[in-house]
Amino acid sequence: MVKLNFRGFGIILIVLLALSNFCGYPQEESKSPVELKGAGGLGLTVEPGGFILQNLVPGKRVDIFETTGLALVIYNRSDSYHTYTIKGGKPEEVGIEGWLKGYEPIPESSWFKLEQEQVRIPPQSKAYVKMYLEIPEEEKFYNQKWVVGLSVAGVPEPGEKLVLSAHPSYYLETLGKDGLKEKPFGRLGLEPGVLSIEKVGLGVNKKVGKIKIYNNDSEKHTYNIYSHIPKEVSGDRITSSQGYIWIKNEEWLKPSWGKVTIQGNSSKELEVDLVIPNEDELKGKNWEGLIFVEDDKGKANFCRVLFRVE
Repeated sequence: MVKLNFRGFGIILIVLLALSNFCGYPQEESKSPVELKGAGGLGLTVEPGGFILQNLVPGKRVDIFETTGLALVIYNRSDSYHTYTIKGGKPEEVGIEGWLKGYEPIPESSWFKLEQEQVRIPPQSKAYVKMYLEIPEEEKFYNQKWVVGLSVAGVPEPGEKLVLSAHPSYYLETLGKDGLKEKPFGRLGLEPGVLSIEKVGLGVNKKVGKIKIYNNDSEKHTYNIYSHIPKEVSGDRITSSQGYIWIKNEEWLKPSWGKVTIQGNSSKELEVDLVIPNEDELKGKNWEGLIFVEDDKGKANFCRVLFRVE
């Protein structure tokens, strides 16, 4: 996993590099990409293979290229012309069945827009396609974590029976906000989605914040609550925010409950304790951990907890 960070309009972009389905995800344009070869000299590479956009503000249209310098790049690695159709939106609409735990499909596919939905590319060439986001300006869309699926599929040329397709997933996190005027969107909502803590010292052991858990379903649910550090594994994983590194031990973050039942259309407040060892090597660094909340049906959400040790 290689992480590239960009800043613009307060948005943080984390690029995820992985190999999934028929898609090769190169580190960057100048590096050797993973290629897909098919019969008849077919070849397709799409990048980025994945990314996480953080701090998206509802109501602000985002040109992803202008904000981050990142566009969808489609490489035709074959020795003939090929046409590719491009579609983005809810993962299930583009043939993607699985994604990172803690994210939900974007509520409306139309919020993710493409500069064009079809490109024809000469042999051994590439095409760039800009991507845009338009999230409505509503309070309930703060503190959200969504996934957008993308399909890049070859159109059969005369005489061809095999075409290749790529299906990357892109992750979106809206700005964390407390004191919402309405409950957050989704069956399982958290407020805030990001808990930023002021500087703390070594050996600290105290309550540092609260997270409100919303059960927006009509039925009651029981939730498992736990501290989590994403592990280095092949494929996609949640990555830390720009300028932060994962805490060394999940015991540094302690939610006040390990399990709680919340009635339908109700909420409860969770307290978070921070327990930092008295070790000099921890000083002067920005740390991040996750508090995960998972209901009895497997639906999950998480809050990023950010702090600096001085």
